[in-house]
Amino acid sequence: MSVRTTIHTWAQRAMDSDNGRISLVALFSLLVFLPVSFPLNTMVIDRFPSLLPSDGIDPLFVLIYIGVYWFIYTVFYCVVTVWWFSRLASEPFHEKLRTTSRGVSEPRKLSTAVIRSDGTMSISLQMCLLALVFTVVVMTVPDFRGEFMMKVIALLVSFSNWVAVVVTQTLAYARVQAQDSDGVAIQFAGTTDAVWGDYFSLALGISTMLGPADATLQGRRVRTTVRWHALVSFAFNSMVIASLATLMLST
Repeated sequence: MSVRTTIHTWAQRAMDSDNGRISLVALFSLLVFLPVSFPLNTMVIDRFPSLLPSDGIDPLFVLIYIGVYWFIYTVFYCVVTVWWFSRLASEPFHEKLRTTSRGVSEPRKLSTAVIRSDGTMSISLQMCLLALVFTVVVMTVPDFRGEFMMKVIALLVSFSNWVAVVVTQTLAYARVQAQDSDGVAIQFAGTTDAVWGDYFSLALGISTMLGPADATLQGRRVRTTVRWHALVSFAFNSMVIASLATLMLST
């Protein structure tokens, strides 16, 4: 086996795996963030000199960098995931989700899902929690609350994380259908060869609380997936967006 073939095989397995894709995106995001951090550092020092006392660095100073890095990471994660799976036709798409991109092998408790980094539900929960924490911190810190730059960062973090939840749940629904023994867990009216876009529409409808539209859902596994997705979306839409709206209106 040639070196080129070996690299191609390794890259394909990494992209199929939730863990591998996250690792690649995190590394690439870091490479992009490093040159961005230099002008960001100058801007932050000019706007928030109080965060750099003589005896060390205020943790809130680090929070700004985490917010910017997380936004870059989330954008790359969404772009890479959508590109990798949306280019496939229905049959190879579902075949991949049955084999090399199966996801986690067993259901997890809520606490485990939050801690672990692999699996679509783990990613969704982490995105929701980080957006909430970042927005609440910016909203409650006087130095940040009236600063336009921090409002923009909070808005970008919240919006990108909301999109990431839709993307991860799109993958979750597609996996449920691909791994269903009867192939009837999720059916779309007038469509027998569902692709990424069909599952994306389903995830988008549930994330916006509009419902599954013309999709028919059957089975315990898909009901469980919808339940967790609805809970995460409700938390995001009510708490995160409400906090963000309060922040935008604050002075």
